[in-house]
Amino acid sequence: MAATVSIFVDKGATPTEVDVGSGGFRFRTDDSPDTVDNTSPIPIPNAGTKYSFWVHLFMKITGGTPGTINNVKFYTSGAAPLYGDAGVTLKVGDGNQTKNSGSTAGYDEPSGNGEVIGDTGVELTNHANVASSTDGVTHTPASPRDVNISEAGAVMDAAGETTDYVILQLEVSTTATAGDTASETLTFRYDEV
Repeated sequence: MAATVSIFVDKGATPTEVDVGSGGFRFRTDDSPDTVDNTSPIPIPNAGTKYSFWVHLFMKITGGTPGTINNVKFYTSGAAPLYGDAGVTLKVGDGNQTKNSGSTAGYDEPSGNGEVIGDTGVELTNHANVASSTDGVTHTPASPRDVNISEAGAVMDAAGETTDYVILQLEVSTTATAGDTASETLTFRYDEV
């Protein structure tokens, strides 16, 4: 038994699932994280901080013969600075933001919350379901973030079932370097029996 899983984002006014498992995603100043190009970059501020729009990331069973998936973890490389730029910080929303095959209760649409397309999002703690956030560099392979499952039995065991959201945002400070940052691998790890 083995499930086929992929990584998805939700986006839009009515959350639309987009598989980004093979092509990755990009932090942007619009609600198109699945579009990996150079439009809507996060500008370097003259003062203060600029933000990407937040990204609702989750893992989903897309096929195979699923066993029971649980004990899901999320982590970065832990190598500071992430993205190769000390002026760029990956923020990870704390807490659990519900996502499952029947609910997107943890979703908060990036547009309409004070974001300015092409300029900045609002800080992650303004998300309706995120009270605090943690620097992504602290979520390492040795110390990963727990990711809840809000499916029946708190496990994933059928096609279409998902983890809860991991909500992410990139912060850019005045010390950031102009141009594209390095890529960063974000990892979901899980047990399947």
